[in-house]
Amino acid sequence: MRSWTRFAGALVCVWLAGCVESKTEEGGAEVPDTTQDCIPTSCDSAGASCGLLGDGCGGTLNCGTCAAGTTCGASGAANVCGAGSCTPKTCAELDAHCGQVSDGCAAVLDCGRCAAGQSCGASAANQCATPPPAWGTISWVGLGGPLAYRSVTANPGGTRIFIGTASGGEDRLQALTADNTPVWFQPSEIEITQLRMSPDGLGVFATGYPVRGMPRPELTYRYSLNGANVSLLGNSISDDCGLKAAGTNSGQVALLSTCAFYTTLRLRPSATWEFEPEDTFRMWRVAVDGQGNILVAGYTTGPTALGDKHFGAQGQRGLLVVKFNPQGGVVWAHELIPEGGEALPSAIAVSSLGTVVVAGTFQGIAHWASKDYDSANGATFLLTLEANGASRWLRQSRVADAVMALDPSGRAFLAGRAADCAGGIRIEEINLAGDPLGTKRLGCGGNLAARDAAALGHDLVLLGAYSGANDFGNGTRTDADGSGTFLLRMSAP
Repeated sequence: MRSWTRFAGALVCVWLAGCVESKTEEGGAEVPDTTQDCIPTSCDSAGASCGLLGDGCGGTLNCGTCAAGTTCGASGAANVCGAGSCTPKTCAELDAHCGQVSDGCAAVLDCGRCAAGQSCGASAANQCATPPPAWGTISWVGLGGPLAYRSVTANPGGTRIFIGTASGGEDRLQALTADNTPVWFQPSEIEITQLRMSPDGLGVFATGYPVRGMPRPELTYRYSLNGANVSLLGNSISDDCGLKAAGTNSGQVALLSTCAFYTTLRLRPSATWEFEPEDTFRMWRVAVDGQGNILVAGYTTGPTALGDKHFGAQGQRGLLVVKFNPQGGVVWAHELIPEGGEALPSAIAVSSLGTVVVAGTFQGIAHWASKDYDSANGATFLLTLEANGASRWLRQSRVADAVMALDPSGRAFLAGRAADCAGGIRIEEINLAGDPLGTKRLGCGGNLAARDAAALGHDLVLLGAYSGANDFGNGTRTDADGSGTFLLRMSAP
């Protein structure tokens, strides 16, 4: 039975952000080229009228002397003349442990240097701290060995990683700390093929096929963060249908069944609504936001109607993104149909602000606002839509077979194959404004493949497969039987 919902939104056009140049660092990592000389401050810009003042670039400014009867710093503001006297402060009184700082009157104090391995100002002004790892640093690598890694997710706070594993005929969900230390594991009734977190990071949703028994519809379970509470929430609509799932903060799950000739979206365990579109619209990926709205990315194979709005084109496959409210009403929809080609989604995710990020591939010429995009310059795309449906930007990428991860702020990672790293993995990060934050090539010339990814705070956790000897960025690891799996954390401060 087909059910229909009223379309109340409006289609919006897309504007695109430009690109910035990048430079290559040692180790094959690229970062945006934003390098510039330090620009020293001046006495005027600092509001200083007397005494000595650090210029912010390692130099010292002399901002003059005060008139008779006034004292530098006596006004209560450093380097400003005032009536009365001024008592200079010490580094200890200012809680300054390194670098230069005004003494509150007319002089500049040198509060020393940091110990080896620490940096002044890495955490706060005039404080010593260990600087965060540089972008692209591989913090650790875990190899599956007899334990096959299948899927991964992580909580938004960056404290827990969850992986679906299989070993010796036993499937299980395992929790790890951010530094790859095991915390707990639970035997699983399903072969976990997909893991997702609720937006608030308090629930883990696992989807996969039953380990035992027939028939075998795919199932979705919800786990608490400590693994103590496990509940079955729903299943695919038929034994021969695939299942994608995304869980809400309230403990419900949006279940997207992908069958041979139709697709269906349902909310469980609530049974208040379900949506089955025309056969010319195949829903493919699903996500939820913090308000319980459901986002679907799919593709049309011909003319398609959503209420009184029409999408799709005869004989072409085009991307269609739809936002449903928690009651099943369509809020807005947006499509991309390239000229002489097609556009297909591979992933969809939502930031903490409700920004929708979609990854996919296209062929042909994509028309977006005043620009044309040719798939010859990169067939993978990443695009964003605001929570209200307004489109933001699109970026092309040469990463193929890409997996995507999104951190809470909307910074997106793409990881997959690329021509400039044959046999390895190319990793790219783009911020919410569409600017590239960095690129890293991992294991080029080896035999690595990305299978799943998650954001751990701002860092990337990447799951994949490997065989033979491979350089993981912090040493070469070797798999003897050709069926190894790996899990690694890459820093992206």
